Amino acid sequence: MVWVSVRCLMYAFCAALLLPGCRAELKEAPGAPFARIRLPSGSFVLTHGNRPRRYHVHLPQAREHEVKLPLVLALHGAPGHGANMAEFSGLRELADRRGFIAVFPDGTSAQDPVFLNWNSGSCCGYAYVNQIDDLGFLRQLILSLLEHYRADSKRVYMTGFSKGGMMAYYFACHHADLLAGIAIVAGAFNLSDCNPARSLDVLIVHGRLDAAIPYGGPVPKTLLPLADYESRPVSYAVQFWRRVNQCTGVGYRTMVHETIEMFDYPCVNAALRLITLKSDGHTWPGAFDGLIGAEKSRSGFSVNEAIWNFWQDLP
Repeated sequence: MVWVSVRCLMYAFCAALLLPGCRAELKEAPGAPFARIRLPSGSFVLTHGNRPRRYHVHLPQAREHEVKLPLVLALHGAPGHGANMAEFSGLRELADRRGFIAVFPDGTSAQDPVFLNWNSGSCCGYAYVNQIDDLGFLRQLILSLLEHYRADSKRVYMTGFSKGGMMAYYFACHHADLLAGIAIVAGAFNLSDCNPARSLDVLIVHGRLDAAIPYGGPVPKTLLPLADYESRPVSYAVQFWRRVNQCTGVGYRTMVHETIEMFDYPCVNAALRLITLKSDGHTWPGAFDGLIGAEKSRSGFSVNEAIWNFWQDLP
């Protein structure tokens, strides 16, 4: 009986090592990064403000337990949802090739599980009208992911399509301390009050034929209050981030393709790049057919590779 009790105690001790309070006892193997035992890729729920919020995690294949991996949050458009963004944006496949953790959070709606929205600080939809705290949710989510997956806190990025891009802008205005960079695809910068805590590497990608969120012309001399569903031109976003990143002079223009222009701005604090797609509308170029809200791209351009290369080529 005494032997049985000792054996049970040994089993209990071993099991205790797997409990959250005992994780510090686990040692990393020399030369091989080791992450705590954690959940696999899948869909999970985080409670924020008494509201269950769903998000979808994709860990890079064959690197699921590595630590210090970059973390990328990708925000869907409206309409849209995280699972659709994960399945059709191509970012899961990019994560497998490039080795980062891809996370696809869900916005909110009254009832519709597909027509989800973000409170991006300006018009319109369920989340904005009901003042859903998406800023707080995304901040809590990032901190939780960094703690649980031991991702690299210096390489946290956020990208978004359409309304998701607007949400990424809004998050950068309030929580730049958590981010290394943002990439906005077909999203407008409609915020008048934005004071980021620090400079960020910013990539803006927009189609000139976008009818949903028009590319627009120069910054108007007088910024009037926006009407519902009205957006400021891309030039307004460029001008704002040039000021934040302390960019000087004009952008260096490169023709990636006869229909694709790239402008790199010489900046002191962080990088700024604008990619203009002359033949594209409201699209996530390179996405698989089925991404909600996205038109089919005519350019043959891969925005995923452009985003990742922009972030990783920077010092």
